Amino acid sequence: MTDKEKIIEQINRIEQYARRPDNKWLLDELCNRFGRGGDLYLIKKIEHYLGLDYKLDSADSILDYSFIEDESIRDQLISDNREMMRYRYGVRSHKIDFDEFCRYAHLQAEMLVNVYLNIIYKDYYTIKHRIIQSTPNAKISDDYPHVEGIAYSYKIKTIVSDFFPPEEKSKAWFSSRGQGLYDTLINIKEVRNTQSHRSEHTTPELFMKNYEEKVIALGIPWDSNKKDFLWQKINVNDRYKSDYENQLKADRTKYLFYKWYVSEPYNEVIGAISSLIHNVRRSIG
Repeated sequence: MTDKEKIIEQINRIEQYARRPDNKWLLDELCNRFGRGGDLYLIKKIEHYLGLDYKLDSADSILDYSFIEDESIRDQLISDNREMMRYRYGVRSHKIDFDEFCRYAHLQAEMLVNVYLNIIYKDYYTIKHRIIQSTPNAKISDDYPHVEGIAYSYKIKTIVSDFFPPEEKSKAWFSSRGQGLYDTLINIKEVRNTQSHRSEHTTPELFMKNYEEKVIALGIPWDSNKKDFLWQKINVNDRYKSDYENQLKADRTKYLFYKWYVSEPYNEVIGAISSLIHNVRRSIG
């Protein structure tokens, strides 16, 4: 089927929907926006308006899900990947959208984590036991005894520690490579919370500005270019350490997330999903 035929097929479906008595507004809206002509130029305008992009649908992706045997899961992962890239290139909403890009990246990550745990640990109670090994204080209810019912933060900590165990005698959760992957996957998840709770009074930029002003007002050594503390100076000064612990530490995680978020690191997100795919594929054979 040619691109033109695909577009016409979509238009026919829209027309059927628009001709229902309660949906005439849709037909009127399309006519108002694009005129009543039937030439290819108008079809292309409708294609753009609806956010259709068949070239993107047929393009090769760097994220390869061919190793997933379950067809429905594989198709969903591929679909979420395509949708993620639509928001990356501004096809879906006519603008590049990091929030939506991360939302679809997170959907892929969570599904991959569930696939891995189900295949490697077989059943819910074995999965639960492994997660409690990784996070002893994890709160897991048996009311819904399925991997999908376990909090994502517990699952991602477990799977990353499987892939990147800590160096010998280390008190860390995983190796440095694992820490980088974990941080990015958690940040991707947190974008959804930012979408839900953002308001004009609590923008990331405003929060960062207020935090940095507080640091400077306290006189804590600060690198304004890197937007980070000068830890070597802080660690040898009791007053600096006390002020940091009592007045700045609590908001440090949020500040670091916003610092990551406003930079819109598309390549880092894709790299994290790619790493997750690589390690899941290697583990499940």
